[in-house]
Amino acid sequence: MPAPAPPALVQAGYEVHEWGLLSVDALPGAPAGPVTLAAVPWRSANLLGTGGGSGSGPAPFEGFGLGKPVLYVHLADGTDEVTFTARVTLPGAGTIAEHWPLRTLDAPGTVTWSGVRAHRGACGPRAYPALTDPPCAGLDGCEAAELATYETADGACLTAQGDFDHLFYRGELPTLDAPLVVTRGPLGAIIARNPTSELIGPFVVRVSVRNGRLSVLVSDAVGEGGEVSIPSPTAAPIPPSAVRGAPARAAGIQALEAGLRGIGLTQPEIDAFGRAWWDQIFSTTAPPHGAGRSGYVGAARPYVVRDELIYWVPQSLADRAAVLHFEPQPRAVRRALLVRQAL
Repeated sequence: MPAPAPPALVQAGYEVHEWGLLSVDALPGAPAGPVTLAAVPWRSANLLGTGGGSGSGPAPFEGFGLGKPVLYVHLADGTDEVTFTARVTLPGAGTIAEHWPLRTLDAPGTVTWSGVRAHRGACGPRAYPALTDPPCAGLDGCEAAELATYETADGACLTAQGDFDHLFYRGELPTLDAPLVVTRGPLGAIIARNPTSELIGPFVVRVSVRNGRLSVLVSDAVGEGGEVSIPSPTAAPIPPSAVRGAPARAAGIQALEAGLRGIGLTQPEIDAFGRAWWDQIFSTTAPPHGAGRSGYVGAARPYVVRDELIYWVPQSLADRAAVLHFEPQPRAVRRALLVRQAL
């Protein structure tokens, strides 16, 4: 007698959209060969929310960290409200550095929001922490303080001991392999190899800054098991696909926004991601050393050299950075995690 069929999966009338950034640094002292990841957590010293979202450039980032993931909820047609539980678990020895709304952590790498009611209609006043409040107090940089900047108008209101536009967490991961393995080639070119069984794209963007001038090169996707050669956008002669100077920022944003649309994020969510990250990713100036919660010390300075590879993590690989669990299960979870890989 055949075994009974498993019970049908019950999905509730909502879906979840997430965006965030994964920063990866190459191990210092390795000028050639595959890039190795340093096991140092990433921290943000640039508080976009308290600075009006403009920022003066990215903080020097190290190792591997999960910055500013936010979770929005959208109700299905015909559904007026859903009550759900959301849980974020970081793999291995990963730790939740901060989150909002504030809850007691289940474990250093796990946070759960129970009894969240997603509903239509107006939200009440939404409160966010000041730099002197938990979870910000004592941190050199606190992303929870800037969350008002990333509110959107098209998602559900989330009520859980207060009204909120989104859920937020930031994680620190001691080690994690980057999806692309990078080898340096001649004349500043790199070979990006995709060892996964998923396409990485739709574009891979190389962002370079030399002596305060921005250059961007947009490369095609890297297919499963494939590789692509990406020249330096600052090379001479200028590679045909490189864009330098003022138009470079727009070219890079256009390519990366195509990835957000392909994942299924809404335009207000895409705009919120841009407020969080475009000024940092395409900045030509670095903040001074000693920047912290109290702000920058001295003046920003032009980058002498900055070289990074920017691309979207395939949906099926996102759980390697953070596992999301919802009860009841949503109809879809759309995860837009951008890798910023130093070269």
